Amino acid sequence: MTPASKPPAPPGRSPPGSAWSRTTGWRATAGPPARLRPTRDRIGLAERGESAGFGLVGYDAQGAAAAVEPRDVTLRFDRSRWNVTGDGRGGFTVSARTARATGMLHATVNATGASAELALGVGLEALPVAALEDAARWTGPGAAAAEGRAGWGLALSVPAPAPAPLPGSAASATPPRPVPLPELARSVSLWVAGDGSGARPDVRLADAGGAALTLRGPAADWTGWRRITLPLPPLPERPLTLTGLSASGARGRLVLDAVAAETPPTGPAPAYRTRPDPVVAGAAGVRARPWRFAVGPAVPASARNPDADFVLTGAMERPAFTHRGVRFLPLDTGRATLDGGGLGRMRTLRAALAAAAREPGTGALAVVRQYAPRAVDRKEAALLTRYLGEFRRTTGKRAAVITVGAPRFTAGRSEGVLEVSARRGGRTLFGADAFAAGDWLSVRPG
Repeated sequence: MTPASKPPAPPGRSPPGSAWSRTTGWRATAGPPARLRPTRDRIGLAERGESAGFGLVGYDAQGAAAAVEPRDVTLRFDRSRWNVTGDGRGGFTVSARTARATGMLHATVNATGASAELALGVGLEALPVAALEDAARWTGPGAAAAEGRAGWGLALSVPAPAPAPLPGSAASATPPRPVPLPELARSVSLWVAGDGSGARPDVRLADAGGAALTLRGPAADWTGWRRITLPLPPLPERPLTLTGLSASGARGRLVLDAVAAETPPTGPAPAYRTRPDPVVAGAAGVRARPWRFAVGPAVPASARNPDADFVLTGAMERPAFTHRGVRFLPLDTGRATLDGGGLGRMRTLRAALAAAAREPGTGALAVVRQYAPRAVDRKEAALLTRYLGEFRRTTGKRAAVITVGAPRFTAGRSEGVLEVSARRGGRTLFGADAFAAGDWLSVRPG
């Protein structure tokens, strides 16, 4: 079983293949937890009797992590308001005993005293998202500022439908900048002044990966003001942002006002200091490795860094290759997961893993991919990590995922697999030793 330096499991489930227990210790070469983090910083429940899960992850002094089992921690919480029990899978289940409450759960590792907190809340309250007092700054076809329910509102005038086979008519408005929704929001509400036409209001959102989501409202066959509530589906990756409002369908005019989000009142989440992964090193640490490679923009041959054996660029033009004990596998992220790209990438990965496992001169596999959050979905990303984790456990060889052209530099681990995202426009330098006793990579962010 393999430790990881960050919680790799979804909320409420223990990281697969890793666990720490007072009786067994780490099931790998690592020490007991020096610090503790929950897999969720906050849990918000809509009503009494609803439940949600979370896990606890312990980190040793070197930053390696594994799930901490319920029997090895002491929990403190208000038992008149909450029930907290083990879920039988190494995590916990929280349920509310009252209709409305906020509170904190404190967890302490019995053997070391490492502790963490988790914010709890139950009940829903409407939190303002967009009052639309700035409606004049929302732009789009058929959009204009108008008298709202209280102050200014946003008018959307839907023109007469276009003749077939052209698409139907619509009016839409985009805010001056995307508006964030509370992370635990369960639904979005707004006031709608209808004219009896049957035009439909829509709320346009984007998830954390940039994927679009539209909440479609009912046909406004009423006149005057009415508040509508549109539930949020459970699957989008949070946090969400409001990217626009629109109206479609029948010809008519709607006025929208006071967009809000119904959210459990958990209060602020505890602040945890993020520590850099041990793989992040300075120039000296990278130079100490036997050889180096860089990730970043292509440069002329005359200007190349003599410290790097080669440069991996965003173009990803080269096929798979092996260099000084490391098999590099570029994965094309041009096609979306559900458009066949995911299946093709997984087939290529499985073939590369089989080849790397057979080669005595190969000590590590590095998957290299272009940053493409809209093409690679979360299920494919989880499957990639799973395959690489199994490769590590069954062969004893190393694995890493290197993402090129990301918005910012990040470094961490999941199931013992190093995951490094190189910032677009920068030049990230890697020092490598495929057969080192500890970490096989050192990274200097660019």
